[in-house]
Amino acid sequence: MLVLIGLFIFSYFLGSIPTGYLLARSKGIDIRDVGSGNIGATNVARALGKKAAIATFAGDALKGVIPVLVAGWLDLGIKTEAVAGLLAFLGHCFSVFLKFKGGKGVATGFGACLALAPVPALIAIALWGVIFLSTRLSSLAALVAALVLPWLVWFISKPPVLFYYTLPVIVILIFNHRENIQRLWKGKESKF
Repeated sequence: MLVLIGLFIFSYFLGSIPTGYLLARSKGIDIRDVGSGNIGATNVARALGKKAAIATFAGDALKGVIPVLVAGWLDLGIKTEAVAGLLAFLGHCFSVFLKFKGGKGVATGFGACLALAPVPALIAIALWGVIFLSTRLSSLAALVAALVLPWLVWFISKPPVLFYYTLPVIVILIFNHRENIQRLWKGKESKF
């Protein structure tokens, strides 16, 4: 029981580390005061360039991957791995280090899903890439990939727990993108 509690606390706190915020801070910038104010890779790209955005995405994705791998290494079962990934995602979205505010969760959710269900996650990121390259709308690409992901998990990765892991992630992702959705609807979303 103590191992589980320790893993879950670790997962949340690791997820809470605000990669984009810290990278921008190292350059003397508070990313929350720039562009969209989001701490994720897209806003970091606008403020600091592609290299910083790639580092942000990689760091945020690793926050999702690591807890799942640790749970697997401890042989705690797929349900525990899914909960560890979900807690890392929640940590990113509601960071204890940023007064329970955070990013939209795309990269951390992707990282956790990559560790839990690699094939669906890779298909979803490929779909994100196709949509992004054709529209230059990161939010649209993220939303479509997020909506498709649970069904990819359902049809490709059989444990139902993985499908159920994706559901709260998708709901929170959509909620976190609500302003983007309004701008997309009005045709006012910024292209990258």
